Amino acid sequence: QALGGLAGGAPPSDCRNQQHSECLMSGPKGQKDVFASRTRRQEHRRALQEVRAGQKRGHWIWWVFPPLRGYGKDRFTPDEACLDGEEDARRYLRQEDLRHNFLEMLDASLASMAKHKKAAPWQVFDSHFGRKPSGVFVAGPVDAFKVRACCTLFAVAAKNEGDAEVHSACLEALAFFTGDCAYSDKNSGSALDRAGEWTDACLPLEGPDGKVLALLKADISACEPLAQQL
Repeated sequence: QALGGLAGGAPPSDCRNQQHSECLMSGPKGQKDVFASRTRRQEHRRALQEVRAGQKRGHWIWWVFPPLRGYGKDRFTPDEACLDGEEDARRYLRQEDLRHNFLEMLDASLASMAKHKKAAPWQVFDSHFGRKPSGVFVAGPVDAFKVRACCTLFAVAAKNEGDAEVHSACLEALAFFTGDCAYSDKNSGSALDRAGEWTDACLPLEGPDGKVLALLKADISACEPLAQQL
């Protein structure tokens, strides 16, 4: 049974004029249901187009790869995009259209990552990560960490739900996260930075932005207990 009404149905009349991120249907026990958000479905189309083109450009990561509530959450993360844990992820996968969209995005992401020389997730999800010729450091890869945390959560949820297709796709995506992620500030670059190379998102080593680094560590901490169940 769909939560909060049909996930693909029209929104209630009293919220037709609200912003998409605020327009939610009611879930069980009168709670707002994150699964019924129109934004999640609309951002899927935009995200799919960008990832198939090889590079994320918009601000849709939370809607397509839902984060765990309270982990790696910044002021830009809409609360209604977050999941409360494995049971929420399992409920998400029981929604036929959301499950289809999630798999479609994973397939597109895997194809795009595989095209890059280093097959690094940040090359698709954090295209501006690194140092510009001017020497200015662009913080990241924040979204690559979010994808990793989300895929870890959904891999566990799919495994316990008996959904072999989603479980396998998530494990395939997680296999792209194989190295460390190097950070540096302008004056004390790491050896990787000086060499002009960046490995990918497992552990942040050092960083110029304490807030960004804290968010990344929070995403990693969300992965660790779940990863033990894979």
